[in-house]
Amino acid sequence: MNFDNHTKRMLVDHTIAAVLLALMVTPFDWGLAHEWLGVAFFLLFACHQWLNRAWWHALGRGRWSAQRVADTAVDLAMTICVLGLLASSLVLSRFVLIWAPAVSGAMAVGYAVRTILVCRRSGSHAQRQ
Repeated sequence: MNFDNHTKRMLVDHTIAAVLLALMVTPFDWGLAHEWLGVAFFLLFACHQWLNRAWWHALGRGRWSAQRVADTAVDLAMTICVLGLLASSLVLSRFVLIWAPAVSGAMAVGYAVRTILVCRRSGSHAQRQ
């Protein structure tokens, strides 16, 4: 199949959402399944960043309205949260990433902060459509 860039982005975004839902319902004591879902999430996150790399290049261009500042702040905060989650998964992994070195001082970002950011981000997309 030959997908255009928009279709690829939508496929990756919807798959990330499905994997995140699966991660939230997978108990932590199902270590192996939970960790493989986490690996899938981070691979999809890297793919998402690659497919949307033009967004990073466009940050310095254009007019900065209050809405753009808020959206960009939320996007950057979510990216930082995911990177923090990656760092903490290196420390907490018991099965899949056991070969990875522990990251000193890495901590998981609280669920409340992530929930607020995801809700804020979802709301800003819903307003524009």
